[in-house]
Amino acid sequence: MSKKRIEREVDELSEELLGDLDPDERLQLWLEGAAADNEQWLGRLRETAPVRTYRTTDRAFVDRGKAALQFLNGAVYRLHVAALRYELLEQRQHLQWLLDIERDTDPSDAELEQAGERAEQIKDVFLDLYTCYHAYRQFATDVLGVPFETWCELHSEGPTLLGIVEEILDNPMRYDHTEEWLNSYHDLEDDGSADGNGERDREWITLDEVAEQRYQGLVATWEKALAEIP
Repeated sequence: MSKKRIEREVDELSEELLGDLDPDERLQLWLEGAAADNEQWLGRLRETAPVRTYRTTDRAFVDRGKAALQFLNGAVYRLHVAALRYELLEQRQHLQWLLDIERDTDPSDAELEQAGERAEQIKDVFLDLYTCYHAYRQFATDVLGVPFETWCELHSEGPTLLGIVEEILDNPMRYDHTEEWLNSYHDLEDDGSADGNGERDREWITLDEVAEQRYQGLVATWEKALAEIP
């Protein structure tokens, strides 16, 4: 079909001519119609397109594989961002500590407040990194049925990133400080009630419990995605 005839309005072309369009010609007209928001044009292109029957791998299997890769991309992205944020905050804190050693005067109230904010940010990011890592690890083993390391092998940065994250998390002192920080916020939100010994009656919240909640969110998202697969 000549270029001149291709450029004519679709609604002026016969069904026979539209049916004879090759895929490239049909795509060109489709793009022009979509750009012009011409639904009638697009409808005729759909209706006159050849209908073919294909044999392909089971869609339920293929789509699950695609979903698993999409979840992995999300895991790598979140872990990477959290790890970078943690290392940046740690470096800033360490640099400030070195500067404070060399100074002759005590830090001001504003500087002390900034140091406290940095310390809280480090704990907040550690909480995010820890719960994200363990939520996805549990998701890999309990839902996908493979070790987290095996799943991460499918991403070019997965294995390296996993090593970086695990090195950061291998810090029992940081774990304890973060858990204490987490519960201190819940204490502030409490109504102030205490038992006869002056102890809070609320149970202690662990980082693993927060990771479990995050894992349940992943499961819910996964199940929603599978519900859309035939």
